Amino acid sequence: MGLILCFLLGIINFSCHRAVMESKHPFVENTKLYFGQHIGKYAGYIFEFIILLGALIYHESFIFILIYITYTALNIITAYLLLNDKI
Repeated sequence: MGLILCFLLGIINFSCHRAVMESKHPFVENTKLYFGQHIGKYAGYIFEFIILLGALIYHESFIFILIYITYTALNIITAYLLLNDKI
């Protein structure tokens, strides 16, 4: 059950990440310019994948599942705020 939940949460995280990266929001564009010079333009996706991989490896840990659910909830809230110009 935890494995399926982590997989579905990972899909949500990647879709929020992609929507924000394609939003053309000034904050996102400035961040992409800065980090793109230092660590590459796909570093956000690599970071997202590493977090998902950790969640899939430790899917039996209830605490880690709660942390990943919290992380997903914060991603959803942040994506909503950025995409609706609330920030």
